[in-house]
Amino acid sequence: MDNAEKHDPTAVLAHWIYTREEWHQFICWKKLKKSFLHYTIYIFTPKTNQVVPEVKITMERVWIGDTHQHFHSKEHQLKRIDIRDEGKLNIMEISYEWAKRKIPGLDAIHVPVPKGKLREAIGTQEQLMQRLS
Repeated sequence: MDNAEKHDPTAVLAHWIYTREEWHQFICWKKLKKSFLHYTIYIFTPKTNQVVPEVKITMERVWIGDTHQHFHSKEHQLKRIDIRDEGKLNIMEISYEWAKRKIPGLDAIHVPVPKGKLREAIGTQEQLMQRLS
C-alpha cells in the first residue's frame, strides 16, 4: 500500500469471500455468544436462502454485504483490534467508542477471518492499529 492509500479512508484493506460453511460457523458463533436460545433457534431454522455476504474493511468502516458499520469517524473512535482463535474459526474484533452511545463503553464489530487469510488479517490489524498511534 502506498502513502496515498494509507490516508484514503475508502481504500479497501481486506476483501473477503466466505464459503457457506465458514459463514454458517460464524453465525452459529454469534448466536451462541448472544444466548443458547438464539443459537438453538438458528440451528433449527431452515437456511435454504441464506446469503453469504462479502466483507470489506476500510480504515473507517466494515462492509458486510450492502450494510456498513463505522468504527472510526467523527462520532466513532477506534480503540483496539484483536484476532481471536475461536476453535474452528478466527474472529477479528474491532472495538470502538461511539460518541452517541447512552451508556459509556466499547462497541465491537466481529468479522470472521476466512481460511487461508490469517496473514492478511494480521496485516489489516497492523494497518488499523497505526491509527491508534
